[in-house]
Amino acid sequence: MKKNFLFLITLAVSAIAITSCKSHGDNTGRIFMPDMTYSNAYEAYASTKFQHQSDTDAISAKKPVSGSIPRGYLPDNEEVRTNDGKLMAYLFKNYFKNPAGDPSVDDAAQRLMAGNMLSNPIEKTDEVLAEGKVKYDIYCAVCHGKKGLGDGSIVEIIDADGNKTGEDGPYTSIPPAYETRLPGLSDGEMFYSITYGKNYMGGYFTQLSTEDRWKVLLYIKDLAGIEEGAVAMVEGKDFIEEEAQ
Repeated sequence: MKKNFLFLITLAVSAIAITSCKSHGDNTGRIFMPDMTYSNAYEAYASTKFQHQSDTDAISAKKPVSGSIPRGYLPDNEEVRTNDGKLMAYLFKNYFKNPAGDPSVDDAAQRLMAGNMLSNPIEKTDEVLAEGKVKYDIYCAVCHGKKGLGDGSIVEIIDADGNKTGEDGPYTSIPPAYETRLPGLSDGEMFYSITYGKNYMGGYFTQLSTEDRWKVLLYIKDLAGIEEGAVAMVEGKDFIEEEAQ
């Protein structure tokens, strides 16, 4: 009698276990959350039907806040992470590629990311401006002019009547004046342009060190009359001198 009872109990438990594993009807089967197991995959930064903002905001993943560094981008090295100069050099070296050397690089996307992630780690001083001016006069003034007006010695300037009003240079594509072009541009965008170039301007990462590029940027903004909001250094003005290639 006892054996029959145990047999019936075992049979009942087995029957319940077997029927509970069905994958149809109201039974969950072996997948308890099918809406999660078979959920729709959404492309990052792609528009979705769940967004109710403007078209520019209708994306499934939001871009980093301007001036912030996304998670996962900070290095483990405490010395680099806590030093603005080293940190900016590290970020640029590891997360930005030369678009001229790699056709697959999205230049516009990188320029935007540089604007969001990078800020000038050098504090504006008279000494820094003087050093920036020296480099500017050597590498930049030939096109952009001594005052940043786009009237450099290799630019041929012709007025509306066809008369030459400036230098008799070989280039007729006049760079825009700093005071009209630079307002609204972030330090990161300008640093990216100095490094890798923009339009007809080539990059200067082989001629200017990381530190010198930031100093030239400060001098350019000073020429344009733009007030500087540079980030003060945390532990001195140290830079990683391995240039981004």
